[in-house]
Amino acid sequence: MTRYTSPIILNQGNVKVHALAQAPRNKHVGKPFTQRLGPQLGITYSNSLTPEIFLDPLFFGRGIASGDFNLDGWTDIAVATNNGFELYQNMNGTHFKKIISGIESLNGKQAINIALVDLNNDGWLDIFLTTFNEGNFVVLNPLPDEGRVRILPVPNEGALLTSASAFADLNQDGFPDIVNGNYYLGVFTRTPVKQAANQWVLNRNLDFELRNLEGIPGQTHSVLFSDINADGHADLMVGNDYRVADTYYFGSAGEGFKKIIHQDKVIPITTQNTMSIDTGDFNNDLIPDIYLANIGMSRGLDVVSNIFGSTMKNAGLDFCDSGKTLLSRATCHRFNQLTTLLNPEKQDITEHCTRLNNPQWIKECMVTRMILVASSRKSPNLCDKILPPFNLNRTYCKKFFQAEHVEISRENEIPMQTQFNLLLSGQKDHTFTDLSRQTDISTAEWSWNARFADLDNDEWQDLYVVNGVPITQEYASNNFFHNQNGKSFTPAQKEFGLDDLDHSSSYTYIDIDRDGDLDIIANTLYGPFKVYTNNNTKGNSVSVQLVDEKGNRFCLGCTVIIRYGKDGERHQMREIKTGGGFHSYDAPVAHFGLGQFETIQQMEVTWSTGETSILKHSFSVNREYIIHRQALEGNQ
Repeated sequence: MTRYTSPIILNQGNVKVHALAQAPRNKHVGKPFTQRLGPQLGITYSNSLTPEIFLDPLFFGRGIASGDFNLDGWTDIAVATNNGFELYQNMNGTHFKKIISGIESLNGKQAINIALVDLNNDGWLDIFLTTFNEGNFVVLNPLPDEGRVRILPVPNEGALLTSASAFADLNQDGFPDIVNGNYYLGVFTRTPVKQAANQWVLNRNLDFELRNLEGIPGQTHSVLFSDINADGHADLMVGNDYRVADTYYFGSAGEGFKKIIHQDKVIPITTQNTMSIDTGDFNNDLIPDIYLANIGMSRGLDVVSNIFGSTMKNAGLDFCDSGKTLLSRATCHRFNQLTTLLNPEKQDITEHCTRLNNPQWIKECMVTRMILVASSRKSPNLCDKILPPFNLNRTYCKKFFQAEHVEISRENEIPMQTQFNLLLSGQKDHTFTDLSRQTDISTAEWSWNARFADLDNDEWQDLYVVNGVPITQEYASNNFFHNQNGKSFTPAQKEFGLDDLDHSSSYTYIDIDRDGDLDIIANTLYGPFKVYTNNNTKGNSVSVQLVDEKGNRFCLGCTVIIRYGKDGERHQMREIKTGGGFHSYDAPVAHFGLGQFETIQQMEVTWSTGETSILKHSFSVNREYIIHRQALEGNQ
């Protein structure tokens, strides 16, 4: 189970409940969150956004995942890099220590997405890694055994990039299966291309079988397994960019999915440029809700199309001069020059790469501009003029001309909307209603990762949305939507210390110091990671980790319901998921904020195999609980 032992407080049949007190809360005075740069806590990797990779999707940043990979009780992190991945061990909540930085067989690979998931069901988290044009991999038990690390390829049928991945045990054999959300060249190809078709991978103890997934081959940014109709089977959501409708599927008892069409009247509307999908229960009615992050610019999409206008140039200049970025003033201005020199939407032909005043950057800029010229002029012969060492750019250029565009029918697709994010509220009949405007969450700029979590332990799940993109000089703060008792949300990023103008695309919620409140570790698109330490001293909480010997060990697809208050009239629900968001994965642990309530009367666990355990006990708050189901009834 884990290397550390916590006392057993309840033994019910083949289910045991362990409990451990949380660490004391921070005694910080000031705003709820304090921001620090990753290197201050030992997270040394920095996204290096150079002209060579100023290309869609390489300039969207790299992924991050959290999970306890060495089973010492402290949640660790893994990050995708331009050289494979790096693994950081949590050192008793004080800092992180890099323990793996590059593996020989992954050296030089542009890794984009990373997840911590136990694919061989041995009780240890593995690393699932996707790369640009070099396939997907699983790194088994990343802590090396006698210096050896076992790496296996995971099929994606030669897709250029699996940008999004999600995991669930679809056939209930104990081994999490995989959905590949594939991506091609984004803004360069736009319309559906055959090479972006999604797949799912049946996992029979690392014997992988690739299967096609019905639906329009969109540019997929987010995929998520979540049981949205409460039938015990993992349903699937696929979020697409570039005006291709998101696709929803009902799971089944077998090995397959049923596509939900508009005429089913389950999902009323979706977003046109979906970056992130998450499910949560924002109003605590025990019915899952859906949040979709889109390009929701408060000043309209003109800020994208008019990047060369004086308004946008002045916005970029003001940002660089403001002192509100981790970049130096000179570096910041240089990045803004890249925005106009290498913008895939259109380039400022009056500017030249020589303005960058950096010999290497000038060379890389000219190579990337060659791709832009080749694609705009439809001149494949220009790709051959891109010579070593710029092999990645040469491949990118050739891939543009290899795109197989497909004709599609949109007759049965779910309608899309532009410019706004969506909150779809789940109903008792398992349909959804759009409450975006009523709940005040519709605008969050160029959104990326967005997930539910109770960040102030007041019983209600909030939403944190990071934003920013290199192809516009628009710099807007990330958004923290504070849940107002399940009725609406209030923008509160400034009050909570979560306002940040630097571009960011991915983050993970993580209780670094095990004090019962969630911290945040986020990437930046052009520099180091940032750590937002939660200083909240109000509100009780519990965390619940599930260990299952009958199904998949980390209980992906399991649901936890807690009941508390007078006669157990208050309740909350969490689902254990590894998927959704944008290039981001949280540890498989359920976090519940409880406000001033001091006990929980009942916990209900619905296991991924369909059974339910009802645990009645006076559960104290401010505890870490581990609920462990053994394989055999009464097995001690």
